[in-house]
Amino acid sequence: MKRMGLIIIAIIALSLISLLGYRSYKSTAIEEEYQRQMAIDTYSGATPEYAIEKEQEEFGLEVSNDVPNPTVGSTIIGFEYYGMINEKYSIVMNLAWREPSEIVGSYYYVKNGSNNTLELSGSKNSNDYMVLKEYNSAGENTGTFEGKWSLNSYSGTFTNYKGVKMPFKLYSETTATNDSDIIFNSYQKSNTFSISNSLSSFFSKNVGKYPSDINLLEFPLLKTRLIALVGNNNYNFIKTYFQVVTPIKLGFNKNPNLYEVSGGEEHNCMSNNTTIVYNQQLDNLTVQLIKEGSDPFIFQEKKDDSPFE
Repeated sequence: MKRMGLIIIAIIALSLISLLGYRSYKSTAIEEEYQRQMAIDTYSGATPEYAIEKEQEEFGLEVSNDVPNPTVGSTIIGFEYYGMINEKYSIVMNLAWREPSEIVGSYYYVKNGSNNTLELSGSKNSNDYMVLKEYNSAGENTGTFEGKWSLNSYSGTFTNYKGVKMPFKLYSETTATNDSDIIFNSYQKSNTFSISNSLSSFFSKNVGKYPSDINLLEFPLLKTRLIALVGNNNYNFIKTYFQVVTPIKLGFNKNPNLYEVSGGEEHNCMSNNTTIVYNQQLDNLTVQLIKEGSDPFIFQEKKDDSPFE
């Protein structure tokens, strides 16, 4: 009986010790959790990201101090091209690389404006042959560009939604030289070149040069804007009668922002004549056409600029 009593006492003692140990462990765990939450709240008072980072460290998670890249999953490096489809439709195309052979982008017809873009997606093989599919706003494949690509140009065949095939040729940001070579420059997306800057740069670098020295009327950016401004028929008129020409000058009508160049028919210069004026301050292109037997025609990109007055 006495032994039984001792056994019962021992069991009770062990139970008490176990219970106290459990409560001690539980209290410690609660205290640690409380301290951890307090720490997170404290860090949160400064920056929530720091609190999360400390919490990740506590749980043994890898912590990176790198600033998140906002371009992940989007275009990172891109190129802008200007040119024409079928020597008739002026376009501006933006392309970018997600991977070496994965290309995305968009393009628009100059006459429709930069707000009316068509999306592009495609790839390029090891021989720099690029195929880009065009998609409208409904996600439908409405055309395909395919041809040879380089940093300076992209040319080949465009097939529209009707299956009609037409040639296209595009150039990147360019600077013409005396021997008609073209220098092409790539750019980071954050430093996108604009048509205006390119055209201003072109004129400023060629002051004093004659149109024939730099193949003026075939300069892609100028050609694109001229056709959009005056139309194909008048552009062909300009090319036909741009025979006796003046060099590019700065300071037309004593305005330090106006570049001017003109050309006319040989032996009949006053009857068939073209004057091209570019306002670098307003990024405005103005063309005056004089056709035999008619009054001068004035074409302006921006109506608030009147260089001929």
